[in-house]
Amino acid sequence: MRKLHIAKMRNNLTYDKHMIVIDVTNYNEVVFANDELLIPNIDRAAFNPHYIISQTGEVIELAPPEVPLRYIDITNANNHIDNAYRSKKRSWLLDSESIIIQLVNLGPIISTKMGMRSFNGIKVDNYYQFDAPFRGATCFEKYTSMQLKALDELIIYIREYFGNYVDFYYREDAWVFAHSIIEFPQGIITPYSFRNDLCTIAPQPNLIEVLKHV
Repeated sequence: MRKLHIAKMRNNLTYDKHMIVIDVTNYNEVVFANDELLIPNIDRAAFNPHYIISQTGEVIELAPPEVPLRYIDITNANNHIDNAYRSKKRSWLLDSESIIIQLVNLGPIISTKMGMRSFNGIKVDNYYQFDAPFRGATCFEKYTSMQLKALDELIIYIREYFGNYVDFYYREDAWVFAHSIIEFPQGIITPYSFRNDLCTIAPQPNLIEVLKHV
C-alpha cells in the first residue's frame, strides 16, 4: 500500500475507531508523478478520507487511520434530521470514531443524447443498472474488480492495525439513515447512515459481497 502523507497533521490527537465509512469520490483519475499525489484541492480542513482506492486498485493513504478527519458533516443544512442529533460536537465525535475509505467512482449516471454520463458530464461505459431507483438514481458507474480486491485487503489491514476490532463488521442497515447508528456508531457503513441528502455510493452486488466477506 502506498502511503502518502500529503499534509502535515494539525495535531497528534488519536481516537479509538468503531466505524469504517465507505464512500466514493468523483475524481476521474488518481495520478502520480515522482511519488506525488496529483488530486486538485486536497485540503486537510475540508472533507477528506483516510484512504482513496483508484480504479486500478492502488490504495493511497492520506492520513493515518487513527487520526480524526472532518468528513461526516451531520450538521449540513441539507441533512434533514431531528434537531436533537444536529450538533457540531456529535459530528466531531462521529468523525473521530470513523475511518473513511473512498473509491474513485463517478457515482450516479444518467442517460443523455450523448450516451450515459455522470452528473459532471463524463462519459461512462461501464455501469450497473438497478431494477428500481436507489436514492433517485437507477444507474451507477461500476466498481472495478481491482478496486474491490484492494478494498477487501484494506479492511483486513485496518482490522489488524486496530487489533481485530469486532466493531468492523458489515451492517445490513448501512444503506439507510439510522438514528441508532448516530447514537451507537459501529460497523462498516456508508454516509447514508448519517446523511439523508446524498446520492454517491450504491449497493452494487459485487461491493456487498466484498463487505460481507470481510
